[in-house]
Amino acid sequence: MANLQITVNDNTGAVLQALNEKKQLFLEQAGQQAESNAVLNITNIGRVDTGAYRNSMTHTVSGDKAVIGSALSYAVWNEVGTGTFASDGNGRRGWWVYVRDENGSSSSSPSSQPVRTREEALKVMHYLRSKGLDAHITNGIKPTHALRDAISGHEDEYKAILEMVMRQ
Repeated sequence: MANLQITVNDNTGAVLQALNEKKQLFLEQAGQQAESNAVLNITNIGRVDTGAYRNSMTHTVSGDKAVIGSALSYAVWNEVGTGTFASDGNGRRGWWVYVRDENGSSSSSPSSQPVRTREEALKVMHYLRSKGLDAHITNGIKPTHALRDAISGHEDEYKAILEMVMRQ
């Protein structure tokens, strides 16, 4: 009987490396898709004044996750809403006044403003406008849920991206 030799090559390291590369590629492409979905959501909602919020959407990949969002200080308020419209129901009640600067940004923090009736807020707004300021009143903004909805309801898109990456 002839001597039969069997050689086993351990390719575990190469397989794990290839899987990690696929994972990173998937996260990058899924992050790009989520970012694109968020921009489209903001556009479709009509929450575009200067375009800064929409244009600030970005994504990063770090480790085992892709993160989408915006670095703008007010982005969170667009996502979850404020005042009467806050998603969690814990927004302040009443009306407040804010003043926009020459760049269209709010130059006063709503948290520093006293809560007023609509009529009181209108009087303050008209007074500030008579002084040449771009004053406005609000009782909050409705949430966009642009980031949440960039993922939710798009599971098939992300599954297709994963399938495409695994076939490459």
